[in-house]
Amino acid sequence: KQNTNLFHACTTQPHNPYEWESEELIISSDRYSALKPAYPTAFVSRTGTLYVMWNQTISDVVRPVFYTKSTDNGKTFQNAVPAIYPYRPDNVNEVYLGQITKEPDISGEPEKFHFVFILAGGPNHNAYHKDIYHSIFRPDNDHFYGMNGTDLGITIDEVELVDHCIVLDTGTPADSLYPEENNTVVVGDNQIPIIN
Repeated sequence: KQNTNLFHACTTQPHNPYEWESEELIISSDRYSALKPAYPTAFVSRTGTLYVMWNQTISDVVRPVFYTKSTDNGKTFQNAVPAIYPYRPDNVNEVYLGQITKEPDISGEPEKFHFVFILAGGPNHNAYHKDIYHSIFRPDNDHFYGMNGTDLGITIDEVELVDHCIVLDTGTPADSLYPEENNTVVVGDNQIPIIN
């Protein structure tokens, strides 16, 4: 459900989808009128930190990605942080995450999560889809990185998207192809991500 409260719940037994402990509120769209989460996704780091990301509906054509994290198995969550926040004059400012792929810590390299995403927007909500992007998130410092390893900090902005994350430029929004939202990342033996 879009633009509503976001909850966290745990099963009482591993691999049992039928018995759940009580739900814990992560984000309340009633309490914080500015927070309107949609399309949540979650992942867990090697150290057990639980990350929850979602599209933050600010307006019909401004939907950046925010995230929060919990280091106590979901009992409490930190304040929301903007993760991917473009601001384009053509109003293509809706970010839609596709696949998140985990790359374990190997050969002395830190654990990484690969993100594939697209932008959408235009004169109204979801009018155009534009470009395919790839970024890397490292939970050891909560920073995003470009494809070439450039440290982008805790939030990726429009300039960083274009300079460090774009994989496929589909042209102007009105003429663009309709990039698929469900692209995946495969990390090859040579540690080079392949988007398919």
